Amino acid sequence: MSKKVENVRFEGKVVDLVPGKFTVEIAGAGKVFNVFAKLGRKIMKNRIEVVKGDNVEIEISPYDIHNLQNGKANGIISKRC
Repeated sequence: MSKKVENVRFEGKVVDLVPGKFTVEIAGAGKVFNVFAKLGRKIMKNRIEVVKGDNVEIEISPYDIHNLQNGKANGIISKRC
């Protein structure tokens, strides 16, 4: 039987807006990482606006975590804090 892999959650700040995507800056292990993120389903469904400077919670797949240092990690914005 296969196990479901849980996404890892981080809190960060929206730094830049690109059509359809956001650049979120997260801090971890004494470093700052930029992650490209798109809106999650519940945020789109409830029409919650996310603007530059908002604190958000993003979910990143465990398979994308090793891409954080390269700056190529992708995530999903799950809620606005």
